[in-house]
Amino acid sequence: LISPENVSTKNPSDDAQIDTPVGISLCGFTKENLLDKYDEVSAQVLLNPEGKYMTNLFEVDKSVIEQARSNKEKIVLANDYIATLKTISDSISIQFLGIYLPNFSLNSLQKIASSTSKTILGLGAGFEECFSNGSILDCIQKSCSPDFVEFWKRAEPD
Repeated sequence: LISPENVSTKNPSDDAQIDTPVGISLCGFTKENLLDKYDEVSAQVLLNPEGKYMTNLFEVDKSVIEQARSNKEKIVLANDYIATLKTISDSISIQFLGIYLPNFSLNSLQKIASSTSKTILGLGAGFEECFSNGSILDCIQKSCSPDFVEFWKRAEPD
């Protein structure tokens, strides 16, 4: 089963069922409620000590910050950075959608997540360009969950 505890370490293409609360729907939910739930799910996946972000990308992101602080002309990333980031985005989407669409098959949720994560990653690159006059922390604060922002403030206090 894919659950909040292990969703970030599962491959989204694994054949499994999603464990979701019974009776949840979009009825009565506001944009703010949905954003809060998305932030919660995102923080659970990103801050999971055994998850893909913490085990694969956190050190790379720290390196990117150091390279930027050193005014490097070219920022070096791991070859699999974007693929890993897409897997993480898929995991967040699958878990989030599974909460509100409990009757959808895992295969359907994976298709939706895969399609939307490509769009989100593309838009993310564009948004980062929009923030080029601010700090990296400004970008994180404007585009990530409050828990993830606090994590980065502790990890890189400058």
